[in-house]
Formats: sequence, C-alpha cells, structure tokens
Amino acid sequence: MIFCKIVLWLFIALWTVANAYETYSKSGKEMYDELVAGQCLVGMVAANAFYAPAWLLKGIKALIK
Repeated sequence: MIFCKIVLWLFIALWTVANAYETYSKSGKEMYDELVAGQCLVGMVAANAFYAPAWLLKGIKALIK
C-alpha cells in the first residue's frame, strides 16, 4: 500500500513538472505543432489530456498579458 502511494505521488510530481516545463518553455504554436498537428486521434487525445493544465496555464498567461 505504501508503494502505491509513493508511485502515485511520484507520478503527480512528474506530471506537474512536465506541465510547468511545457507551459513556460514553449509557445502556443509550438505546443499545437507538437501535441495536435500530425497526431493520430488517440495520440492527440492522450497528449492533450496529459497536458491539459499546460494549455490552461498558457491561456491564463495569454489573458494576463
């Protein structure tokens, strides 16, 4: 049970870092090219589900500027 909690928290930490990196290191166009353009339907859905917080943060950042 403890192993499952450790793995879950590790996944959440890595997911947060990956989304923060994607948000602050790439422009919206680069994110679109990488996550949407040229992907099959399954890949597009999976990538955008994983990076949904990055898209949200990118949108908030654009509204603030």
